[in-house]
Amino acid sequence: MGFTVNVSAAVLDWKYYETDDFIVFYPKGYEWQGTEVLYYLEKYQSEVREVTGNSAQFKTTVVLQDMGNESNGMADPITTKIDIYTNNPSTYAAMSGLENGHSWLRSVSVHEFTHISQMTNTSGTVGVLARLFGNAYSTNSAPFIPLWMVEGITVYQESQLSPYEGRLNTGYYDALIATKAKENKLPSISEATYPHNHYPRGQWYLYGGEFFEYLGKEYGEDKLAEYFKLNGSDTSAPYGIFFPSLSLDNSAKTVYGKGFPDLFEDWKEEAKQNYQSWQVDGQQVLENKSGRIYNLLTAHGKIYYLKELRLTSAPFNSKRNLALTEYDPSSGQEKVLKLMNSSSATSMQIVGDKIYYSLLDFERGFANLKQSGRGTLGVLYSYDLTTGKSHKIFRDDFKDFVVLATGEIIYSKDNKEEFGSELWSYSSKGKEKLAVTEELISEIRAYRDRFIVVAKQRVGSWNINYLDLEQDKVSLEPIIKTPYTEEFIKVIGDKIYFTANYDDHHSVYSYDLLSKRLAQITTGAYSVDGIPYQDKYYFVSLTADGEGVYRKNLDFKSVAIPEVEEERALNIDFDGKVKGGSAGLKSLSYLFKPYLRFPFLMGEDALGQNYYLLNYFDDFSFTFGTKLLNSLNLAVSNFEDDEEDNQRSTELSLDYPLYSSKLSGLSSLNLGYSTDFDEDSNPKLAVFFSYPRQDISLSSEVNLKVDDSINTTLNYRYTFNNSSLAFKAKRYDDFDSEESIRSFDSAEVDDGYQLSVDYIHKLTEVRSGSWSPNIFLGDIYGSVFIDYAHELEDDNHDLSGGYEFLVEMGLFNYLSVVPRLGVTTDGQEVKGYLGVKMDL
Repeated sequence: MGFTVNVSAAVLDWKYYETDDFIVFYPKGYEWQGTEVLYYLEKYQSEVREVTGNSAQFKTTVVLQDMGNESNGMADPITTKIDIYTNNPSTYAAMSGLENGHSWLRSVSVHEFTHISQMTNTSGTVGVLARLFGNAYSTNSAPFIPLWMVEGITVYQESQLSPYEGRLNTGYYDALIATKAKENKLPSISEATYPHNHYPRGQWYLYGGEFFEYLGKEYGEDKLAEYFKLNGSDTSAPYGIFFPSLSLDNSAKTVYGKGFPDLFEDWKEEAKQNYQSWQVDGQQVLENKSGRIYNLLTAHGKIYYLKELRLTSAPFNSKRNLALTEYDPSSGQEKVLKLMNSSSATSMQIVGDKIYYSLLDFERGFANLKQSGRGTLGVLYSYDLTTGKSHKIFRDDFKDFVVLATGEIIYSKDNKEEFGSELWSYSSKGKEKLAVTEELISEIRAYRDRFIVVAKQRVGSWNINYLDLEQDKVSLEPIIKTPYTEEFIKVIGDKIYFTANYDDHHSVYSYDLLSKRLAQITTGAYSVDGIPYQDKYYFVSLTADGEGVYRKNLDFKSVAIPEVEEERALNIDFDGKVKGGSAGLKSLSYLFKPYLRFPFLMGEDALGQNYYLLNYFDDFSFTFGTKLLNSLNLAVSNFEDDEEDNQRSTELSLDYPLYSSKLSGLSSLNLGYSTDFDEDSNPKLAVFFSYPRQDISLSSEVNLKVDDSINTTLNYRYTFNNSSLAFKAKRYDDFDSEESIRSFDSAEVDDGYQLSVDYIHKLTEVRSGSWSPNIFLGDIYGSVFIDYAHELEDDNHDLSGGYEFLVEMGLFNYLSVVPRLGVTTDGQEVKGYLGVKMDL
């Protein structure tokens, strides 16, 4: 949150490291992350190239971005560029297990470079086109291959680095497949391809990764490279967007002897056979089909937790909320105490009658160019169980916190100067930095006069340790140290309850701090984040459609602590010469190397601060855009005027994101301006408000060249669980607008207003499709609507109402389409109509 212009991550503050194959741009002060990323890319590039079958010579650009508490990576094969978010995710990050790897920078670097190597693998005629005109012509990238293929090979490769790293090794993905296979709810290949209301979201990573692991084991890893080599030369790929049997399946039959639908069914059948005995060790007491349940706590005879709620309001439209929830074990009743925007990435704690929790929000001041210095941090709140009111305590980019009996709050945050954490205190006196640790701390709890933390070294697993802040030199003392991740710790009396994946699936354990004995509480299928309550144990497990809370008798089975494997210290050494320097001119030099060269020129600098588009066919035109002060977006376009022969027009636009937030209330405030240096000079304002069930947007512009001109639009939506009520109002004067009443004639008018009301509701779930032709149907909605328009100059009124069917449809791998079939009347005649809305 913030209203000031951020210049802390200006281009002048950026540096770079360069080898023959990679160039890594990083903000000043992030030298150790830049060096580490470059080291991993150089170390693993031969393995990545081997599995993707790409032997071509090319240089990959990498940009490191500090996005606060956000962890991510992305790859663009067209620009051959990778963005890496430097934040090491905590154990609460919920990144499908990727947060539990031994090295975040290693995992994300290998994952993203696998994207680049796979999607730029071209040869033959396709290779010639790609070299001449740009990687947009690669048939190994979107839109020619589905997302499960794009993400599947990367999840596969990230999981080859270590037995304890990558989403195929951390247990969560295997548990999801096992749970769905046991209930016969694994998707069809078409269902795995398209976005829809599915658990988990982003299913391409899950099904693609598991499917590629099956192909690698069943047919050999060398076949993966063989397939991508063949597909990268396939000139029939454009037809395959519509009919994959004409391209993707032909390549698959050459390599594997079968097309992908048959291979996908073979994988599903194997999963069903492997997981026939999959069984949760407990009785289900509730289910959440919207997403996660986490942070289970007990107090006052109740169980408290956070759960995600996903409300579907319209086709391809949903809201994700977070619910602070209370469950009464005696009555079996669940009650939402508070519904919130945003999400949480820390633990939760109950002290007396107050629940302490955190939410993520935006803040400026981070060293990134991706979001103009805006990143995410935590906001700590307390919720009073007596009054039902929440109170904001403080904001900071913390990973976890603990509230002491004195009211003092101790919290950990990343050390930006080197790997490790800073420990801070918050009290009535304000914030105070207490200590720095060489280890990164993800979870912190109080125990007697000490602390117990989950922490990791630069390369290694998350383990449980003592932390003593009274010592002159702060250091961690291991309690449990294994090559696995121990997470979601709860300290109750002299026992630590935690989750670990010691025997190929997640179970909950207890460790006695006095006897130093380890006990297993759950066996069998996936179980995490448990808490004892009376003589029962409550924990979270998976259902075929979401997550649930389960319970079982509280029994302890003594087990041995897994042996520690010797870890190799990170020893960065480059065989070749590494160059480096200031990033400014180096970044700008990319402008002279357009990444698309036909049918027009497109290019940008390495840091994404300047871009251009030049159309050299037919009517010559160009657009140039730049960021001023890392926040103000400026674009200039010059083109031939459609209305005046042999005349050219120039337009300028400015956009400034003044404010943004993830919390309830004002969510964004944008200022803008555009002019054609002739008839139009338009300042603009856009305001957005977001609440757990409501969204409001207001946009307005005026033309300073025309008196009393205005163009204002108000949108309001209230979201129920599976429906929504939407209202739209538009007022325009001296702005051309199309007066539109559904199915009736529309006309260009410049003075009037329009109103519409829709009640959109889900009718049924289809979620089925065809692989070839490439089409998928998701959910079907209905809408009752009223449209009204008033043209002021001639005082014309138009009113109609009706009903329409809306269908979620996926086409050609990446196209989301909403066909509309409706009937409407204006009181005099009844008309039917058919329309369509498309989104990429």
